[in-house]
Amino acid sequence: ELGTLQRLYNLQRIHKEVRPTSQIYLATQPMVSGKAPAPELLMRAVYLSRVSTDAFSQCITDSLDVALEEVEHAMLDPRVAKFGPTVTSRVFLHFLSEMDCTLESVEQRIFDTISSHLGHRGSDV
Repeated sequence: ELGTLQRLYNLQRIHKEVRPTSQIYLATQPMVSGKAPAPELLMRAVYLSRVSTDAFSQCITDSLDVALEEVEHAMLDPRVAKFGPTVTSRVFLHFLSEMDCTLESVEQRIFDTISSHLGHRGSDV
């Protein structure tokens, strides 16, 4: 994942993570037609703890809340703040626990949870 991102972006690590299993990068792309695309914050979190199928949705919600907090903190970094409101962000959550359910069930829980999360916190996202 990071190798692919390094081929596409110039990555600069921002050290404002709340968790030791998180990484935040300021990603910039080379100029295209004399204009550089807006920079992005790429937030990557790895969740190592065992997650039960029943608790998965809540785990996603909690992880998204922490991720959004980390992105907010990173926006205060002078290397990011100098770009102003043009900076966008992407959050990558990685859950490394095995679960006893189908892939379709996991996908549906992720979709439902993120949709609900955006519905409740849409103005903050």
